[in-house]
Amino acid sequence: MTPALALQGLNTFQGNARSFGTEGLSGFGEIGGYTPCGCCGSFHAIFEEGGGPLSLLNADDRGGFGPNGRVSLTTGGAGAQITRSNVAWTTTLGQPGTVTFAFRSTAPTTMPSDTVGFTRFTDAQIAATLLALASWSEVANITFTRVDGGDGFSDGATMLFGNYASGSDGAAAFAYLPATRTDSSNSGDVWINNGLSYNATPVLLGYGQQVLTHEIGHAIGLSHPAAYNAAPGQSLTYAANAGYFEDSRQYSIMSYFSESNTGGSFGSGRYSSAPLMDDIAAVQRLYGANMTTRTGNNTYGFNSNAGQAWFSATSNTSAVIFAVWDAGGTDTFDFSGYNNAQVIDLRQGSFSNVGALIGNVSIAIGAVIENAIGGSGADTMFGSSGDNVLTGGAGNDRIDGGLGSDTVVFSGNRSAYTVTWNGQTATVFGPDGTDVISNVEFLRFADQTIAAAFTGGLNVSGDITANTMTGTASVDTLNGLGGNDTLSGLGGNDTLDGGSGDDNISGGDGDDILIGGLGGDTINGGNGFDQVSYGTAGGGVTVNLATSVVSGAAGADVVTNVEWVVGSTFADTITGSAGNDRLDGNGGNDTIRAGAGDDVITAGAGAQTGGAPDVVKARATANATTGTAISLDGSFDLLASTEIANSTTIPHATVTAIAHGGMEYYAFTVAAGQTITLDIDNGSFDTTLSLIGPGGTEVASNDDSTPDGGPATDSNLTFTATTAGVYYVVVGQWSANSGSTFTSVAPTAGGTYTLHVSVASHAVVPLTLTGSTLYGDAGNDTITGGSASDTLVGGAGNDTLNGGVGVDGAAYSGLRRQYTANSTTVSGNGEGTDTLIDIENAVFVDGSLTFDVNSLAAQVMRLYDAALDRQPDQGGFESLLDAMERGQSLESLAGAFLASAEFQGRYGGLNNQQYVEQLYRFCLNREGDAAGVSNWVNALNTGTSRTNLLVFFSESAEHRTLTGATLQAGLWVANDNATIIARLYDATFDRLPDPNGLAAWTANLSGGMSLLTIATAFAGSAEFQARYGTVTNEQFVRQMYQFCLNREPDAGGLAGWTNALNNGTSRAQMLLNFSESAEHVSLTAANWLGGIRYDGFSGSPLEDASKHSGDFGPQVSPLADHVQVDHDAFVWLAVDTAAAVPDTASIDTAARLSWMEGLVHDGLLDLDFARFSSSETALFVRPDHLTDSELMGLGHAPLYGTAHLDDWLI
Repeated sequence: MTPALALQGLNTFQGNARSFGTEGLSGFGEIGGYTPCGCCGSFHAIFEEGGGPLSLLNADDRGGFGPNGRVSLTTGGAGAQITRSNVAWTTTLGQPGTVTFAFRSTAPTTMPSDTVGFTRFTDAQIAATLLALASWSEVANITFTRVDGGDGFSDGATMLFGNYASGSDGAAAFAYLPATRTDSSNSGDVWINNGLSYNATPVLLGYGQQVLTHEIGHAIGLSHPAAYNAAPGQSLTYAANAGYFEDSRQYSIMSYFSESNTGGSFGSGRYSSAPLMDDIAAVQRLYGANMTTRTGNNTYGFNSNAGQAWFSATSNTSAVIFAVWDAGGTDTFDFSGYNNAQVIDLRQGSFSNVGALIGNVSIAIGAVIENAIGGSGADTMFGSSGDNVLTGGAGNDRIDGGLGSDTVVFSGNRSAYTVTWNGQTATVFGPDGTDVISNVEFLRFADQTIAAAFTGGLNVSGDITANTMTGTASVDTLNGLGGNDTLSGLGGNDTLDGGSGDDNISGGDGDDILIGGLGGDTINGGNGFDQVSYGTAGGGVTVNLATSVVSGAAGADVVTNVEWVVGSTFADTITGSAGNDRLDGNGGNDTIRAGAGDDVITAGAGAQTGGAPDVVKARATANATTGTAISLDGSFDLLASTEIANSTTIPHATVTAIAHGGMEYYAFTVAAGQTITLDIDNGSFDTTLSLIGPGGTEVASNDDSTPDGGPATDSNLTFTATTAGVYYVVVGQWSANSGSTFTSVAPTAGGTYTLHVSVASHAVVPLTLTGSTLYGDAGNDTITGGSASDTLVGGAGNDTLNGGVGVDGAAYSGLRRQYTANSTTVSGNGEGTDTLIDIENAVFVDGSLTFDVNSLAAQVMRLYDAALDRQPDQGGFESLLDAMERGQSLESLAGAFLASAEFQGRYGGLNNQQYVEQLYRFCLNREGDAAGVSNWVNALNTGTSRTNLLVFFSESAEHRTLTGATLQAGLWVANDNATIIARLYDATFDRLPDPNGLAAWTANLSGGMSLLTIATAFAGSAEFQARYGTVTNEQFVRQMYQFCLNREPDAGGLAGWTNALNNGTSRAQMLLNFSESAEHVSLTAANWLGGIRYDGFSGSPLEDASKHSGDFGPQVSPLADHVQVDHDAFVWLAVDTAAAVPDTASIDTAARLSWMEGLVHDGLLDLDFARFSSSETALFVRPDHLTDSELMGLGHAPLYGTAHLDDWLI
């Protein structure tokens, strides 16, 4: 049998040996990696180079994310992870177990693979092993029974300990997980490399003692926190291989990684000799807690009576590293002999910094230490939820008693001290130093004990246990931390934080801040304007104040009497109540809906989206060679993923694959010196990985589980490239082990796996910062966007919409023509009058008014003004904008302007000097300064094109300022989908669309519904059937020509379409073809320019006018074509009620019976006139440099019957 778990020196790797597999355990194969120092020969841990200590996490902080962004596991979660194989020397987890052990007397018939040189354990090794066994049996109900053949050795036990001299790729040791109890089985056996000096003579806090304790952990069922792999050419790092934040030797002796990665510091060459916090949780999961260990009054540290050497300190230079398991009594931490500044924490699952080390002492979950004695330095002491006695000793100490009835002890009489009370803090000055004290009930002096006299609100924290905390009438801060806590704020503006666990939080009176934390919490704000905050949640949340239900990453909460919600920094969905709420997205791509009431909504920062989609590899794709390998180079990004280590800083690509039946090859480019990390998750077969370098040979391989703690079918590999070029990863299926190598075969067809490939510094597909969607609904709301591009929907009421940073949109439910809109105000359609601040687009169903100075629309508008000295006609504007949206450059458009007849008529015959002077006049509305003209003429003479110069003038800051007023009015950018639906209404029903129908069908089309499906629905409508339901196919075709194209069909068209219908073409398909025909698009174009005219809109579309009289001609276009308004102009509507027929001569300035006039400037005429009947109507335009008599020479456009004039360009 091959060893399951081992410690191995990285500097010993040679050749192409692959990782170990495990007989009977589906190739579990965990290999450890530890590096002896080349300088001093001592063992040093694997740590992040230059990373520095991080803030450590106590048990009540755990379960979300660590300070480095890595997933954090609770103590119980880590215990389950370390024992994820669920193997033990019992048949039921949690039950006591007994196992025999012996020190091997003779070598086995066959030594373990790749090992030689058996020797018996020495006396020093035996003593160290007995100590290590005791460390495990003290914390859990596992009994080790020694078998002795008479000389201290035997080969007849379940667990056998033996030495080997060399081999196993230089491993420090290895062991076998529990399985068969027979003496001949390797299950539970531990092998130690006696060729390593630290193993030959293990010492307390040395690496050799940890090796023994670590390997015994494997032998009784514990695994590494993640399934590490160390193989030739590979290196292990916390960043690349740690399974979760607490995967370090601060939390577990089963980890490979230095405590420095998680904020601890044990000093050079020091390691725990006994199980640590997470190891205790793990082994107790397997065998139950040993409740007979140290049930009396025990002291740990100086004056220790705890029975083990690692608990004892004897001088101020003594190093201690331990986690306490204590089953009862009144116990004490005594660190009085140290003169360093210490942190002493009595809460379960917490760490203390003792004797100049950091995070070196901890208390296991379930153990209670009541008292603490500090040293002569400036100590910080935390009590637990019980009744603590805390002695600061000499030095200026800070002491927080926490919950319970706590006492602080001083060495002198009361008269020697000055006590000053300030709210919830006391300052005690005297022989022991100046101590700052909070949350204690008594001060004990040598001659008397006095009660504390604190005033004001509380600032107190609980621990991992279930605490009950009650505030005061003042401002309180109550932190439940771990456990199922009950927090009551009572009066005052309190901050109540439940922490992890299922908490019951009541704010009471006042404006409170309520934080449920992890778990299913019940939160009641009480009276006041109360806030519930999910700012610390590790993922998105869904909060609904109307239903009181919260779900998502923070747990399933019930929230009542809360008016203010603060979301997470992820994608949240937040819904308000019927009252006046404040809803803060707090960052992420949020959707916030306020509901009724006058609400305040804020988005916060945006979320990163985009990047590269995952590669989906189908079963039919045969990528069995390097020649058919799937390239991943275009699939790398930096999107966050909990499945990938350092996903936001190291480029990565993901493949979801179905095996085709051969080896599976993927290719990617790597620069020299870059680290490659390959990780397979969710494998349905026992996966293997092989990495082929640019030279075509294998450079690394492995058959091992991923560092995220995946099952044995997963694999992971890390390799640093020495040569740049294309590398190939080959996914195979494990077949067999042979010594220290394994054999792979092609995966069975249909097998599935997910492959993650991370390559430092690889090119990535960029991410996009996306914003939130904020709904005000009813009421007068204040909505504020964040740093990304947000969508603000005010809804009913008079709302204030502030987009903030980014390109933001104010969205409305109707069509543009149902509103009055500009960059500061939008009103109409029953949605109130909204005030716009920093809004770049007003978004309607049929398009957007853009006010964005950097938009493509703004660039097109400026080019019109710069090149032609006029505003764009809407048709030309939309055509050119469409070209830019399809990728045409502004320079290319400028070239088209230069080639146009209009431009040539103005500039074509000019020399370079005249061209520059005209640009100044028409683009910048001024004469050019001499230096500027000279500079630009010289540029043209030396190779700069007129096109480039036009673009430069157009996009100059001066021209942007001059055209700013146009942007404030807005540039219309049509919604193509809405226009398509509008045309379909005209083609189907011979009418303009109704707004609600247009909105609904546009949403369907934008949401993915096919246009044919929509046309089929139109053809099935009652309105369609009433018109066409009984007609023959020929009649239907004829009417389509008449109603859709406004003409009679040509013979060929009539016959062709009739034949198509007779042979199976649906009327819906034919309807769609007519609607989207070039003829119909052109015929109806004027109906949609500047916003879609709709059914009920008080206008007379061009098409309707032409149907009224076949010889009528266009209404206003001739006038607009003939009048070049280069100046301000007066515009009026004249009505001649006496004229029976149009008579231009009868309408003059003296005969106007009624008229309205308005002043316009170089732009859009938007006058909403009343309807006129039984009269002739004409639109007059008089540029301000013409007289009335000159106006008559310009002509006018008459209208029959009722008429409406709106939005005509002049």
